[in-house]
Amino acid sequence: MPKEFYSVSYKTYNNARLKKVMFRGSATYPLYLQVTYDRRTVFFKSYYFELLARPRYGLLPGNILQVIDLESRLLDALIDEDAERFTLDGMLRKYRLWSVDVLDRYEESFKDLLVRVLMGEGLVGLAGMVKGAGEDVAGIVVWRDLRRSLDKGLFERMENLVVQEGDPYLPLASYVWETRPDGPICLPLREYRDKEKEIRRFLGGVRGLDVQKVLVGVRGLVRGWRGSWGVGGEPRGRGTWRPGGVAGGKEDRREPGENGRGCFGAAPDTEAGAGGGGVILGLRVRPW
Repeated sequence: MPKEFYSVSYKTYNNARLKKVMFRGSATYPLYLQVTYDRRTVFFKSYYFELLARPRYGLLPGNILQVIDLESRLLDALIDEDAERFTLDGMLRKYRLWSVDVLDRYEESFKDLLVRVLMGEGLVGLAGMVKGAGEDVAGIVVWRDLRRSLDKGLFERMENLVVQEGDPYLPLASYVWETRPDGPICLPLREYRDKEKEIRRFLGGVRGLDVQKVLVGVRGLVRGWRGSWGVGGEPRGRGTWRPGGVAGGKEDRREPGENGRGCFGAAPDTEAGAGGGGVILGLRVRPW
């Protein structure tokens, strides 16, 4: 049933007019969204269906119900915040912006960084494998397996190098992995915006990480946006968001945690196990 919300209704549906596609090992019709307002209806593809249907998400947890939940939460938020000035065109424009997966945007830059670090450690073969993996394996899965297989001292040295570069992917993927271990392993830009203070606190526990560099990097994804989220963290009118965990004009600063060796507090004396034991980046390793 469509959901009624400020005279706007929407629903998700599998578009049987199109050919079936592979989604996590099963052939299924693509997921679409239908939004109706003032006797006009628009139809568009589900961003998250296409995202999680990509090969690299096959080794990560996720299912179609989680996709529908991601779409529903985003549409509810967009409709709610524009209840008094809602337009379908405005909703579509904001959907294209706020649906973006932050991890997906930084996936390739992280892999490029990882290749450089592996090359610097003389692991030319591993560097070639990471470079050749491309779309087939997610960066967080590559990192997990390196944690399991490399010498502890070598891995910690690599971890320090990656953290010092300030690439947003690894710390943000670690946050998602810890807070949503059963999937989906993605971070919608809208969710990042709404939870940035919580994310900042998590990042504050990563020793040696330039948290501000990560925050500035994510802000770059919305450069040129002229909506209620001000470019560069400047508030613009009603319902603004101030990036960087700013409240009352003062930044929320925390000292990095000291919970073990390694930047992420991973327990270096614990081996990762296939049955869910062990740790990665200070997080539990899942059996998937």
